[in-house]
Amino acid sequence: MQARALLTAILFEAIIGFVAVLLGWIVGPNPLDRIHLRALDLLWGLLGLLPMLLVFFLISRLSWPSMRLIRTRLDETLGPLFDNLAWFDLLLLSALAGVCEELAFRGWLEGWLAGMLHPVIALIIANLLFGAAHWITTTYAIIAALMGALLSAANLYFDNLLVPVTIHAVYDFIALYWYQRDRLQTQTPGQVS
Repeated sequence: MQARALLTAILFEAIIGFVAVLLGWIVGPNPLDRIHLRALDLLWGLLGLLPMLLVFFLISRLSWPSMRLIRTRLDETLGPLFDNLAWFDLLLLSALAGVCEELAFRGWLEGWLAGMLHPVIALIIANLLFGAAHWITTTYAIIAALMGALLSAANLYFDNLLVPVTIHAVYDFIALYWYQRDRLQTQTPGQVS
């Protein structure tokens, strides 16, 4: 079951990336043209990760009803799928999500919309769609959209998709690893997930 879920998630992310590149090739812009392999930008991506991690850890400790609902929904949907995945499975999935979702949302969609609309409107629309794509609860979608806006800001400031790809991939890995570890520690012995 978990191997199938992992494979499905990997294929889903790969399809997102493939479609983004295909759309970029057909109607433009090509998201691959926005990636520049520069070590300094990779470091900026790692530094840009820090505010998002701070927000993640602060939010994860809040006991507000909306935050508890996020945790409940994650436990119901993703928890059982990720419980026994090895760290390298989480790393692979996170890397694919970072690359493929950034190719799609910031590399292609935002650029395509900016060709027709004001860049700020393009950023808002792309990140509302990014939030909707991560809909678990309304609060989670809003948080995802705001984090997407931070990724867009990094992309625009550094003019390099590598920066938000790095932030997104490393953030996802840390968040998934922490969530998996925390979930397994809070389960009672003999509890079936």
